[in-house]
Amino acid sequence: MQRWVAGRSILLSLLVLVVCAMVAAACGPVGSPSASTALMSGHTTSAPPFTTLPTPTTTTTSVTPTTVSTMVSPTSHGPVTITVLYDNHATCSGTEADWGFSCLIEGLEKTVLFDTGKDGDILLHNMQALQIEPEDIDVVVLSHEHGDHTGGLARVLARNPDIAVYYPASFPEGFVRAAQTAGASLAPVYGPVAPCAGLLVTSPSGTPSESGLLVDAAEGYVLVTGCAHPGIVEMVTAAVDLVGEPVFAVVGGFHLLSHSAGDVDRIVEQLRQLGVERCGPAHCTGEAATARMRAAFADGFIEMGVGSIITF
Repeated sequence: MQRWVAGRSILLSLLVLVVCAMVAAACGPVGSPSASTALMSGHTTSAPPFTTLPTPTTTTTSVTPTTVSTMVSPTSHGPVTITVLYDNHATCSGTEADWGFSCLIEGLEKTVLFDTGKDGDILLHNMQALQIEPEDIDVVVLSHEHGDHTGGLARVLARNPDIAVYYPASFPEGFVRAAQTAGASLAPVYGPVAPCAGLLVTSPSGTPSESGLLVDAAEGYVLVTGCAHPGIVEMVTAAVDLVGEPVFAVVGGFHLLSHSAGDVDRIVEQLRQLGVERCGPAHCTGEAATARMRAAFADGFIEMGVGSIITF
């Protein structure tokens, strides 16, 4: 038993080291991140079959828009709650702000952690302050490989290794092996997949390769983004094309730090034209862009920050 515990500790330490290496490459408050070009070993252009209950060797395949429409129905379930666990700002006393993003989605068949922030200690501290237990998480979805979105995974897996982890299939091989060794069930994402009814991980795109999380909530479709490196308008457009309906709300990082006021105004107009009624910019959006979006969306604006709880 002692040898098993020691071995388990070593494996988790390896995962921490891999994550730390990814943190070093992550995007910071200014500038653009460098994208990893490492691919998973054995990756081919055609993906193996997908199951909704992945094992460590299970991978995913694309689903067609028709299949997506039947899997995600606007009347399939009740309200969905999104709780911000990691962000540059905090709205709840007792929580800690830090550069990165993570949120918890509840109200579906499974409890989903989207991204894990940069620092596992901060993530777990915020979860404890908000009375959220890592053991209650069923699925982790990682938007992209940057460390400010993956850094907390090792600490989460240390508390709850019985988790299915969805991630773009281009993630570095070392990260994938470490996560699998730590006990996680792995589901590399090649195209849009549904971890459960009412939830879609969108097809990875851009550099670095990034997926969003499309949630079928009572009020309409909600798109959650980590950094929106492919472009927030582009990601919303892809989501609309995927389900054939407007996206009611979009929340998360929009990566608009270096954009001019004119750029932000044009993006707001494009989001409006796509049917977006509510907007919750966070993380890498930037204060100036956030202020313009707050004014533009008025009552439809969502205040983000650690501790914010939004029900759709």
